[in-house]
Amino acid sequence: MAKPVQTTRKANGGAKRPEDVIRLAIDAFLAEQQKALAIQVDDLTMAMKAASGSLEQTGHESAANLTAAAAEGVGRWSSDMLKLDANDLLCKVQEGSERYPWLYLGGAAIAGAALAHYLNRAGHAGSGD
Repeated sequence: MAKPVQTTRKANGGAKRPEDVIRLAIDAFLAEQQKALAIQVDDLTMAMKAASGSLEQTGHESAANLTAAAAEGVGRWSSDMLKLDANDLLCKVQEGSERYPWLYLGGAAIAGAALAHYLNRAGHAGSGD
């Protein structure tokens, strides 16, 4: 009589299932991208603060205050984003899109226009025009 094949992790030397390996790879990739995005957002925050200072020096107090407030909001969002894992981040995006659909539609439209512009310019550059 043949022995039944054991499929537990312990029976096969602790090997992980393929879906577990894929999930770990995706989680690692998303964590890396999340950190890279946070660095970019921090750079944006610093640029916004510098712009606020320049606006203040040129006498544009209200614009400087608005820019400084926006920079603070972006900075808070960046630090909050680093505390979330991929699933929490996706939930936040979904909640935001349900709460502010016009903002996400506008962002998608702007991103689409920017992508179309980039592809159009790349196409002209590749054709030698």
